[in-house]
Amino acid sequence: EVTLQEMPRSYGRWLFANLLDFFFFVGVPSVLLLLAQFRQARDPAQATERWQSWSLVAFGTTLLALDLSGLVRGEVARIWMYLGVFPVMFAAARLQRESDPQWAHFMWIVVCCVQLLQIALMQHAVGIGFLKPW
Repeated sequence: EVTLQEMPRSYGRWLFANLLDFFFFVGVPSVLLLLAQFRQARDPAQATERWQSWSLVAFGTTLLALDLSGLVRGEVARIWMYLGVFPVMFAAARLQRESDPQWAHFMWIVVCCVQLLQIALMQHAVGIGFLKPW
């Protein structure tokens, strides 16, 4: 006989923790660029392309709806993995638009290196993974 035992996880605790888990999974540099993109989309003086504005609204609404629904209380990095491409896509659009063409490739290398450093540090903190820098 198999029984399903639910863990006592409060709704309020996971509202913030789910978003934090998802954003750490996506990566700090991508999330910072995504937040800058949200800020720019709100400012009419710095309006982005129309598809980017609508895509930002759709992504933000979907993420908030999933979080507020309370259906998933933990492990959202794995379960919401399909949403991870959108913050990276918005970060790429932000870097492409804001960077000087001569520096765009360099900026991408910097973002990728910071992402790799974050992965190595997180794996070291958890004690798993293939990247053992020290």
